[in-house]
Amino acid sequence: MTTATAYTEAVAMAIPRKLVTELLELPDEDRGTLAALLWRSLEPDDGNEVTGKEWEAVWAAEIDRRMREVAEGKVELVDGDLVDAEIRAMVDAPMP
Repeated sequence: MTTATAYTEAVAMAIPRKLVTELLELPDEDRGTLAALLWRSLEPDDGNEVTGKEWEAVWAAEIDRRMREVAEGKVELVDGDLVDAEIRAMVDAPMP
C-alpha cells in the first residue's frame, strides 16, 4: 500500500465523504486557511503555542529539513495529482 493510499483510507474512514468532497472543492486560499485552523487546533492549550514570527521560523526550519531530505534522496515523493486522484476516488467510491 502506498503512503498516499494509506492516507486516503484514513481520511475516508474518519471524515464523511460528502464533507471531504465539499472541502476539496473550496478555493485554494480557503483550503489553506482551513488547514491552518485545523493544524493549530491540534496544539496543546497550555500557553506554549507557537505564533507569529516564531511560527514562521519553526516552519522555515521544517521546510529546510524536508528540502534537504528530498535533495539527499531520503524520502519518497508522491505526486500531488496522484494523491488528489486517490482521495477523489475514495470519496466517490460506494460506501461498504
